[in-house]
Amino acid sequence: MNLLKRIIPLILLFDFLRLASPTFAQGYADLDELNGVFASVLSNVAIAGAFLAFAALLYGGFRYIVAQGDPKQISGARSTITWAILGLSLIIIAWLLLLFIEQFTGVPVTQFLLRVDLAP
Repeated sequence: MNLLKRIIPLILLFDFLRLASPTFAQGYADLDELNGVFASVLSNVAIAGAFLAFAALLYGGFRYIVAQGDPKQISGARSTITWAILGLSLIIIAWLLLLFIEQFTGVPVTQFLLRVDLAP
């Protein structure tokens, strides 16, 4: 878990630095730019969640190998593996559900689109 506590802030810092642009550095942003920001954040959160679930799966497998027959460590490793598989499957199921809704209704729910109508 210490490794995950160190990785998560680095991922968040990377996302923040990647989203920073000259427009944000000037202190203002147009409403049209929010589409790109939200789309980027949402896709990065999904990718980071899948990556962390896969990393937890590898971590649980490593703990299982290193347990050397200790029932307490084996049960902890199995629990980590179970929760990692559950998290990864939930991410995949949620994405497939969004794709199904998009195909069924024709509404692009996997794309963030903020419609801004500023006509007076």
